[in-house]
Amino acid sequence: MTDRDLLGEATERKERIVGWRRELHAHPELRFDLPWTEGFVAGRLEEMGWGVRTGVARHGVVALLEVPGASGCVALRADMDALPLTEETGLPFAAPGETMHACGHDAHMAMLLGAAELLVRHREDLKASVKLIFQPDEEGGEGAQAMIREGVLQSPEVEAIFGCHVGCLWPDLPVGQVGVRPGVMLSANDHFRIRLLGRSAHGATPHRGVDAVVLASQVVAALQTLVSRETNPQEAAVLTIGRIEGGTAYNVVAGEVSLEGTLRSFSEPVRHRLHRRLEEVCEGVAHAMGGEAEVRISPGPPLLANDPEVTERFARTAARVAGEDRVTVLDRPGMVSEDFAFYLKACPGTFFFLAACDAAQGHTFPHHHPRFALDEGPLPLGAALLAAAALDWGAEA
Repeated sequence: MTDRDLLGEATERKERIVGWRRELHAHPELRFDLPWTEGFVAGRLEEMGWGVRTGVARHGVVALLEVPGASGCVALRADMDALPLTEETGLPFAAPGETMHACGHDAHMAMLLGAAELLVRHREDLKASVKLIFQPDEEGGEGAQAMIREGVLQSPEVEAIFGCHVGCLWPDLPVGQVGVRPGVMLSANDHFRIRLLGRSAHGATPHRGVDAVVLASQVVAALQTLVSRETNPQEAAVLTIGRIEGGTAYNVVAGEVSLEGTLRSFSEPVRHRLHRRLEEVCEGVAHAMGGEAEVRISPGPPLLANDPEVTERFARTAARVAGEDRVTVLDRPGMVSEDFAFYLKACPGTFFFLAACDAAQGHTFPHHHPRFALDEGPLPLGAALLAAAALDWGAEA
């Protein structure tokens, strides 16, 4: 069997892979609460003959294909959860209600199921056992850690792990292009909440209070300098305040305002400095204006750093499967985050990108948008790439 044959076999299964994706798309579930998705995935894997374990981190699924005499194990991962959005795509398989697969996780699961079928078919060609990880709560940033705590990288121990993201994260790449990048590929992501406390007063007598709205305005302006004036221009970072809420009436000086936002960075020193300075600036501005600040930072996924050797090896595999002209080394990392980063902290591996948004078909809306849609054409390629990564593991590089 050649890698091109593998892509051909996956293409023959396109209707089934796309059908799985659409079925999953029509039944989105949130965070760790994924009973329908768990049952669907486990059912398909059991039909193929995989050894399946359910109930991992509540509704995660782990499947194992053991190879007699194999000394190693390789893992392939897909995320399962959707987003709290009301879908506006108008697709015939659109999800009802207020939950939607608007980030491609439905496609990730379908591709991994496709890879599972290919791997069973070529079980005799495997040099290492294969573990499939269907993970909850990527969007909440806690799923990978929960799965790791439940031992998914052990028994047998995982030597390398592979994952994929489809969509338009790198919008310049044409549909079906494979993006790889050794080293840092995606940013760290931290969630912060700020509570600013002033003193309420009548709107006609502001001198008798401490206006938390004015205080918040000063804090927002001051925080922008953490990136624009305190971060080396060659070190990318983002500080976004996405929510602000305060006040009780139009004629009352607000006594409290809350703010919420995200920090993104590509290095741990920058990340730690931004954490420290966020607290210092908020507290300093608040105290200078007679108020108080409470800052809470919830660390999310760390920066996602691909193992260079595993990535180079996968790039060669991808070139054999898809053709050299369809594999691109990404020239810059992305400012989005992915909790696949936690697996890469625990073992070597690589995370790759598969372009699957076609502007000609109207796929112009970004991830996490109610009208986000995918080109399903590349899904067989994604299945073939995941299967090939496992088949190549343990063979000569």
